[in-house]
Amino acid sequence: MRHAAHLLRLLDAAGFSAVGRVCAATGSKSWGEAWSKSVGESTAWVPSALIGILTLSVSLQYTMVIGDSFSSIFSAWGLPSLIASRSGAIVCLTALGKLPLFNPSSALNPTTLALTPALTVTRPAAAL
Repeated sequence: MRHAAHLLRLLDAAGFSAVGRVCAATGSKSWGEAWSKSVGESTAWVPSALIGILTLSVSLQYTMVIGDSFSSIFSAWGLPSLIASRSGAIVCLTALGKLPLFNPSSALNPTTLALTPALTVTRPAAAL
């Protein structure tokens, strides 16, 4: 499994390197600009669309993992089945994550200030 992960990292690095070389060769500052200069203006929307599809796909994958993981955790905690279901867990955690955004001073909200560093530290550690 480690070898497959290393192979994917090498492929990512090669892809980023290729984009960088094309940007340097065309004098572009972004992938979209390099695409339009090297492929054509008529398909300049393709890089943005691909990034949008990738972002949507990753968000959906994370949502499925969150739903599966936390429904089991909430069920083990004895929470009601409405919350302990996959959909309930997704809705509850999404609402909890979005709650600071409804506060006009959310950037200065103590909860936001406390959770941001905690999530920043624990997320990479969980990936190890």
